[in-house]
Amino acid sequence: MFLSFFDSALIYAPLVAGIAAIVFVYLKHRKGACEIRIMRKLVFTLAGFLGGIVALKILTHYFILAGDSSFGALLLPPHQSWSWFANMAIARYLFPYVISLAVAALAYLIAPLVNTLFKGQLFAEEDKYIIALAALIVGWPNFVLYLGAAVILTVLLSVRETLRYGIEARIVLTDALIFSAPLVLALGPIVAPYLYLYKLTIFA
Repeated sequence: MFLSFFDSALIYAPLVAGIAAIVFVYLKHRKGACEIRIMRKLVFTLAGFLGGIVALKILTHYFILAGDSSFGALLLPPHQSWSWFANMAIARYLFPYVISLAVAALAYLIAPLVNTLFKGQLFAEEDKYIIALAALIVGWPNFVLYLGAAVILTVLLSVRETLRYGIEARIVLTDALIFSAPLVLALGPIVAPYLYLYKLTIFA
């Protein structure tokens, strides 16, 4: 009973942590206090926390199977080789986390390069950390939706500011990057199946 409850709690832990992180960033952004030192620490803290959750999920899944003598235990050694459990753990838990880490690192590296094409006027210094955080929060393949949402929100914000202040108005891209994360968390599970994003995973 405890393991089942704990397993259910682990499902929501990344979501709660992600929401807390994005709210924290938003409040800091509103105050103009997104210090790079704090943003960097937040990214590494969230990455470590999510890595710990992945490890706990794998261990919990193992103990749930081991405790089910009628069926689950038959999927583990000595009844089966470790290959089935290892493949399941990699496909279901480890692969999405590793891809999210890779995407976060790639986004962090690419953002400054893209910024140079716009003479340093596209991204603020903290934006690359926000994108990296978003990759960890929404996960893979929902990060694809995040990029699309960021572009759409950027256009909408640009239109709104142009109508308010004229053609010379400039928007803060950071707003779109922040708001896109909760938008994807809320709508991602609904939209993703229609876009066949599951094809970007190795587990279905």
